[in-house]
Amino acid sequence: MAYESGRRAAAGTQSIISPGNIYLDPVDKVMVREGYVYLRYVDDIYVFANSRVDLKEALKLLTQNCAARIAHSRSEDTDSRGP
Repeated sequence: MAYESGRRAAAGTQSIISPGNIYLDPVDKVMVREGYVYLRYVDDIYVFANSRVDLKEALKLLTQNCAARIAHSRSEDTDSRGP
């Protein structure tokens, strides 16, 4: 998906919503909410910023949010197995 300043536009045609889009949607929303020009198509991610410092901050935010998604999915997997 392509995101810019809170507007959403398809970067390519898709006949179904992929699991990756569902999984990464919270990450997409954080990046947009923080004001980054952010483009993602499946697992290809592009972030544009005005400076190298801003870009490093965006990468830090992106990395933290992806790590949080991984941790969340692992905890759900553990919870579903039961004791």
